[in-house]
Amino acid sequence: MRLLDYIFLAKKNLSRRKKSVIVNSILIFISTVIFVLGLSFTKCFMNSINRAILKNPSYRTIVLTGVKEEEQDSVIKKIEEDKNIAKVLKNKEYVTSANLKTIDNINIGEYVSLNGANENITPQVIAGRNIRDIDVSVCIIPKKVFFYSGKEDFNKDDYIDGESLIGKKISLEYYSRDDSKGSSEINKTFLLELEIIGVYNAEEYIMDGNDLFVPFSIISKIENDREENWIKDPNTIYAGSNMIYAIVNNALNLDESFEKISSLGYRSIIRSTTNTAIIIVINTVVGIIVGVFLLIVLINITSSTLKSIDERKYEIGMLKAIGYKNRNIQKLFLIENVIIGARAYLIGLIIAIISMYIMQINIFEKNYDFYLLNIRIDLAICIMAGATMIIVPILATLFSSKTIYKKTAISLSKER
Repeated sequence: MRLLDYIFLAKKNLSRRKKSVIVNSILIFISTVIFVLGLSFTKCFMNSINRAILKNPSYRTIVLTGVKEEEQDSVIKKIEEDKNIAKVLKNKEYVTSANLKTIDNINIGEYVSLNGANENITPQVIAGRNIRDIDVSVCIIPKKVFFYSGKEDFNKDDYIDGESLIGKKISLEYYSRDDSKGSSEINKTFLLELEIIGVYNAEEYIMDGNDLFVPFSIISKIENDREENWIKDPNTIYAGSNMIYAIVNNALNLDESFEKISSLGYRSIIRSTTNTAIIIVINTVVGIIVGVFLLIVLINITSSTLKSIDERKYEIGMLKAIGYKNRNIQKLFLIENVIIGARAYLIGLIIAIISMYIMQINIFEKNYDFYLLNIRIDLAICIMAGATMIIVPILATLFSSKTIYKKTAISLSKER
């Protein structure tokens, strides 16, 4: 018998057991949707975290606190002995902030974060060029420059195209404070002009659209200007501790370097941390739910196949009588159940893709906390889901169709 003949007979037989077909199809459909959505989400989440750890210096920066002023130089030398350390910085040499007053003479007046960079510690640019060690008054900006300032109506589509600004000048403003009058007031205003030389993709680095990279000398200048012109309140005790920043050259060496630096006896922390436990929880929950559904599918398809075999004993006996072997009859039931699984899987996959598209557009892209995840349906997960939704019906058929082997054509015909 040709494959098309098997498929034709399978469809005819499925039309006679509509109730069991609908139940099994719904279960496989739900399993597919949960499988594809759940695992695609967690995989994209993990990829986002991995990109952040590998590319963003703040995720591989170890901070030492409580280092005495007179001990800083000796501690820095010890840290620099570690071949995995790319850069060691004293307090206020790594990151700071300022107000971005103008871009190419366009008034902005928004807060920006400034990150220190050099030839080794800088994001990969997608346009223009990167920062060199000899550079002074330059900066690298995001591809999409946006300012949200805590606004509830923040929309990431409201951005300035960074590539169009390469070669342009930006004007920054920062201040020193006067605390001597009982309240903190601006003491002195400083202006700084930088040339935009390159653009990086903030989304790939899990950074905001107002994170700028500048030479380390710019960070030092801003912090020194603030410190030297800071008028303190004589009646106030200013608490603080000197910190040292150690940037690891590769995220894979972070744990090893952290252990070495911690052995120096100072309190050490990783500057930016991310909790991956949520990924384990989501994967576990999704796995349990999908597993339960697949077990129910296996039991239901096995049960319905056994029931179908019982109802079609005479038909099976006649097929055996005219020369059909057990494997041929088993193949017929196999194709029936594979059709159920494949059809339900395809419908579930389409619904999962549509659902993810709707969530991406209406939730992830419009929510500041989620848009960087860039959730997409993963092809490998779709293939895994498809294989699973086909294998389960096959296993159910193999379990249940063994009863066909036990009886002869004559005995089956008599059980009509």
